[in-house]
Amino acid sequence: MILHKSMCLTLAFGLLAVSTADAAQKTLRTIKGGKGTSIEPTDIDSLDDQVHNGSPNSGLNTGGAGISIGKKDKAPKPNPKSGGASGGCTQPKAPSPVSGTLMGEKNLSPAYFTDVAFNQGKAWLVFQRGGEILLYSASPHLKDFALYKRFPMEHHAYPRISSACGALWMVYFDETRGEARLWRSDTNSIETLGKCSGATFPVAINKQYVAWVEPGAGRPVKRRSLLGGTAAPAGTTETSGLSRISDDGKVIGAEQDRRAVTWGNVAAYAGKLTVAEDKDDHGVVVQLGSTRATFWDGELTHQPRAAADGAGLYAVTAWPGVKFAVFNEAGLLMTAKALDAVSRSGMNRPAAPKIK
Repeated sequence: MILHKSMCLTLAFGLLAVSTADAAQKTLRTIKGGKGTSIEPTDIDSLDDQVHNGSPNSGLNTGGAGISIGKKDKAPKPNPKSGGASGGCTQPKAPSPVSGTLMGEKNLSPAYFTDVAFNQGKAWLVFQRGGEILLYSASPHLKDFALYKRFPMEHHAYPRISSACGALWMVYFDETRGEARLWRSDTNSIETLGKCSGATFPVAINKQYVAWVEPGAGRPVKRRSLLGGTAAPAGTTETSGLSRISDDGKVIGAEQDRRAVTWGNVAAYAGKLTVAEDKDDHGVVVQLGSTRATFWDGELTHQPRAAADGAGLYAVTAWPGVKFAVFNEAGLLMTAKALDAVSRSGMNRPAAPKIK
């Protein structure tokens, strides 16, 4: 029997514990029989009708699809207080930890430049597909996964998202204007940060700062508080551009994170979680403490990204076939055991599938 190892990840989502290869194989047969989690890719086109228009509990005031980019609504801005982590805003109450075992997954049609974040109790996924940036949201179990907002975009935008002051923030490169731009969900407004170009990944964001690569010799980098103020020089970068902004505000280049771990390439970090492409770019290696597992083994996976909610939940994404998983530590441990059980059963790994 030849079984694609990416199926093993989906297998793990439905298991509370797997101690033997026989148990893993039995569950795989159940899944293949239609009684377990679907392992078929979900076409994004079929999700386009499931537009999430916001709710009183979402903390977001945009109206979902169809809103013109740059339009402002009448949502109030956060109430400023001195000493806040993001330059003086009121931070929301920390989420409550999720008990038990959580592992949810989505496999979507090909797209590119994915990123993830948590905000207001939801997991958020952004990517670019065709002439649009698409922003999705879901509760941690992912059962209500739905399109939240579209941003028309003619060229590669390299979107990056983060959460601060109770709002979701997205920085992206507007190649038509040659500018870095910043969107925030609570006011549904877009701000121009400054001229931007000259790098493969030209923007980065975290809970406090936003950074972008300016035109010019040496590819100079600017960094600014999310809430405004004067942009300050933050060094220079290589052609590959920016990877992230560390918790202490340091702007990290893509080349630095590309070589950051010995067991993979292109590392990304979120709290205690580290993820990276496996050595042959066919799977995402996920490490949390002493637990390590390879998600989507055998499938093409570029530039994984990760997020943490601060209360024990984690999210991982990669592309070109968009992969999205949300889990807690118990869920990751369960997944690692299931994958190990299948591996020890002697199931063979086939050649990587072709992306159509």
